[in-house]
Amino acid sequence: MLKEFQALEANNTWDIVPPPLNKKVIPCKWVYKIKQKSDGSVERYKARLVIRGDTQKEKIDYNKTFSPVVKFTTIKCLLSLAIKRNWTVYQLDINNVFLHGFGTIHYFLGLDGTQYPEGYIISQQKFTQDLLAEFHCHNFSSVMTPLDTSVKFFTDMGDPLTDPSTYLRIIGKLNFLQHTRPDIFFCVQHLSQFLQAPQVPHMLAALHALRYLPNASTLGILFSSSFDTSIKAYSDSDWAACAKSMRFVSGFYITLGGPPISWKSKKQPTISLSSA
Repeated sequence: MLKEFQALEANNTWDIVPPPLNKKVIPCKWVYKIKQKSDGSVERYKARLVIRGDTQKEKIDYNKTFSPVVKFTTIKCLLSLAIKRNWTVYQLDINNVFLHGFGTIHYFLGLDGTQYPEGYIISQQKFTQDLLAEFHCHNFSSVMTPLDTSVKFFTDMGDPLTDPSTYLRIIGKLNFLQHTRPDIFFCVQHLSQFLQAPQVPHMLAALHALRYLPNASTLGILFSSSFDTSIKAYSDSDWAACAKSMRFVSGFYITLGGPPISWKSKKQPTISLSSA
């Protein structure tokens, strides 16, 4: 806490002034976090002093605001080009505007990075193991597919969950995992349709997806220098895949010199009268 406070003062983050008349003073609070290494051990303890933005009212105290973040597609493009051109990939951290932690990249935004002679692999092995441990899935029998395609899922097909928060956490974590596991993306997209009112069959399907993960928890995306830098895109769709809404599902898959960099599957908003 002292280090954080001293850094804020050194950067002249604030000026001490009398409070303006008829203006509300926004309070602040401390937020604590334990930063972990890729193996799960403690790297350091962090403290951040933040403004209580939740005490403000939209369109009165502020307008639209957001913090831009890098897209995972951008990260994959950069890694693909770096490996192809034999660039050295580094990572750095920003601590109160000063750079530190400059070094080769091994763990970045929850992704594990491993350098091999044939290229560079990004995976989420630690995240997968933590996910399985959180929902006690290590002792479950494994399955070969992330989704049972013989079952048709609807919004109303069983008893509602008494506590839907577990379902929401599973789908949210699977959605993050699919950044290096495109094989589970369709399953995640399909089960995300029921986040508003999940029911027992939906929960069983989510647990089924977790049982699929131990088979390939170490899998990731390989970026190899032997690949070219050509961009290839694939797309497909089915007709009236949803038996209830009769809308079709379309998807695309884009590669940059071999490894996938972007993919998506989505139910279309309109009803198509044919598959042509």
